[in-house]
Amino acid sequence: MNPRNRNEVVPQKHDFYPTPLWAIEIILPHLFIHGRSIDPACGDGRVCFALLDHGSTQVEACDIRQEAVIQVKEQKEDLIKVWQCDALEWSGFEGEEYDLIITNPPNNLSERFATRFKRFRSKHCGQLALFLPLDFVCAAKRTSFLMSERPDIYILNKRPDFNAELGIGDNAPMGNWIWAVWRNGIEGGRYTILDAPKGKP
Repeated sequence: MNPRNRNEVVPQKHDFYPTPLWAIEIILPHLFIHGRSIDPACGDGRVCFALLDHGSTQVEACDIRQEAVIQVKEQKEDLIKVWQCDALEWSGFEGEEYDLIITNPPNNLSERFATRFKRFRSKHCGQLALFLPLDFVCAAKRTSFLMSERPDIYILNKRPDFNAELGIGDNAPMGNWIWAVWRNGIEGGRYTILDAPKGKP
């Protein structure tokens, strides 16, 4: 049982909890990252920066928070196309295709992110990778949603420490986390355990 979740803490603005860097690094070898990529809830940009570090050259990002967009621009504006918008409402995504859509969405909007962004995967093996609490795939209410197109599930063998990422004390979600990856044209349903590097929070 999750001892503390996002419904039991004082939430960050727009449910912003940065993904630990190690949790990003361990999923990238399981993804095709050398096509067109986007993080539609980019936060402080760390997913995009990791993609660049691993050789991706077509990286885009957006976020609902102005401060997030400013932060990414200040660090990598020459390498990342970034803009401010509500990714669930912005009409500019219509007609676009991405080889990789990867993000840590606000927890209460996870299913909406999955439903919306599956549409914008490229036709040839486009991927959607979402960082989610394990509860996402355990909830009975999502059975039909998950069975309509089963994702591959990558389970982190260590709980992320969001407190350490934010420096906010004992006021962040806990529990087990996964990466759920939907690949266009490829049947999912596989489960993989991802080993966290030793000593990482």
